[in-house]
Amino acid sequence: MEKVVIGHLDSSIDEFRVVFDLDTSFQSRIDHWVVFALRKRVKTLELDFQPVIERMDTDYTRGGLFIDYSNSLASLSLNFVNITSEIVDSILLSCPFLENLHIRKSIFLTSIKSQSSSLKQLDVSHCDKLQTIDISAPNMVFFKYFGQPIELNIRNAVSLSSLFIGAGTGLEITYAFEPMSKYFSQLEFLYLQISLGCSFVPPVSAHLHLTVSSAYNLGVEHLKLPLLTRLKVLDLYITGDHSVSLLGWTPLIEACPVLEKLTVKFNCIDYGVNRFISKRNGSALKSLKTLEIFGYCGRRIDIELASFVIENAINLQRVVVDVYTFRRKLSIPKGDPIRIDELKKMIPEDVTFMLTEDVQ
Repeated sequence: MEKVVIGHLDSSIDEFRVVFDLDTSFQSRIDHWVVFALRKRVKTLELDFQPVIERMDTDYTRGGLFIDYSNSLASLSLNFVNITSEIVDSILLSCPFLENLHIRKSIFLTSIKSQSSSLKQLDVSHCDKLQTIDISAPNMVFFKYFGQPIELNIRNAVSLSSLFIGAGTGLEITYAFEPMSKYFSQLEFLYLQISLGCSFVPPVSAHLHLTVSSAYNLGVEHLKLPLLTRLKVLDLYITGDHSVSLLGWTPLIEACPVLEKLTVKFNCIDYGVNRFISKRNGSALKSLKTLEIFGYCGRRIDIELASFVIENAINLQRVVVDVYTFRRKLSIPKGDPIRIDELKKMIPEDVTFMLTEDVQ
């Protein structure tokens, strides 16, 4: 790395990426690399110090360097960089051309309170001490937040068209709906990563059965949803267990009158319990043309939702089913085509049905 820095003679750099498992013992070297890139008027800077193996020592900590040399920076990505709230706010104020800001796994970050007229994409995830995002960004088109519930105040985002909200196990995401609902009518893409309340835990012994009464993220029926009048793509990533119902989320689908594509990705645990299949009457989904289901298992969580969508999507053209989870383990055991046949029987003859092996 040092040879690259020393040997570079050009006056400018478009992109500079440092992706290593480095800790604070490399502090001075990393500072040198960052200063080198910023003095070369770098446009895209990425620092990714994700450790290969979890360790006890702290991650790289620095921030003021970005402010000292920031006239050309357009994109900044920080992964496992311990940057403070004050530095982030200063970066947003002092980088006149910064369009993309990505922050992941910063243990020092407690708030983002600033404004930026240039920012177009803000991506903040896995910052466990973060409590507040309060930002004015009139040109922001994409906003992503993944983590624990926080105070959200996205101001003047008149250009916002894509929204991502997600949380880990046991954490609510519907808290974000109220502060972000003022932008729902202008969204074109909505991605939700939802961890569903677990309704069943397998027996830990032959004589002991545990039932979990926790209920979280089981739906939006308790909310007053405004219409998402421009939303064309809804993407749901679901974790939990297959005995939980997703019917509580169908009002969100119905609130999207021009929705063309619904993608549901399941990364769930199949305990093989009874399915207790339910149905819900719904309104016509007149614009929906494509339904994609990844990680299909034919249990309550996916069969109920598939049935609801297929029955109400009167102009449906294509159903795509992938029986593999994202860990590439079969959701449906080999030699058990009954659950797929059950789904196929729901689909009208004029709708194209595609299995995983058909989609390559």
